[in-house]
Amino acid sequence: MAFDLNKNDGPTKSKFDLSKSDESTPEVQEPKKSNNTTIIIVVVLAVIALAVYLFTKDSKTGETSVSTVDSVAPTTDTSSVAASTDTAVASQAPATTSVAPQVSAPATFEKASADVKNVDETKLNQVLEYLKSNPSAMVTIEGYASSEGELNFNVKLSEMRASNFAKFLVSKGVNGDNLKSVGKGVDNPIANNDDETGRSQNRRIEIKF
Repeated sequence: MAFDLNKNDGPTKSKFDLSKSDESTPEVQEPKKSNNTTIIIVVVLAVIALAVYLFTKDSKTGETSVSTVDSVAPTTDTSSVAASTDTAVASQAPATTSVAPQVSAPATFEKASADVKNVDETKLNQVLEYLKSNPSAMVTIEGYASSEGELNFNVKLSEMRASNFAKFLVSKGVNGDNLKSVGKGVDNPIANNDDETGRSQNRRIEIKF
């Protein structure tokens, strides 16, 4: 029995037909990227940036406050210490140092002499104690003479007596810059110049605080 290879019931394709099939391969379409993701990322970055800015600002404000407190605190403490120190020094100072002693004629002189020899130690110590306790006190030393002899000679002699007594105080530790010496001659006698007893008292120095 012979077979007619050209005869078939329909347009049957050979399984070996490599020609293009009627069925087309579907195109794969790339999904469209959404803008929502981009917007979310931008918002998140903006929030983070704002948070960092606020945190940095608060940190700087805190540091400024601490620095201000630290700079003020030592000033307050120093004032308190200074006030306490002044109070302590004032409480330790003798109550009598602010009052100058009333001292008359702590030293007298021989006739026609300016040598410091006849010194009343009690009166001298009162003067020295006050001057050493009050180193800034200004003192005037007045020299005197009796009426015996020429007037001009007695004026010069009284000046020498005041100057020599100032040097004497300096030798005892008194600041010479605070001492002023003047000669008063025969002025202001404290005794009668008619006899030697009175004249010997008038040959003296006086301290004026």
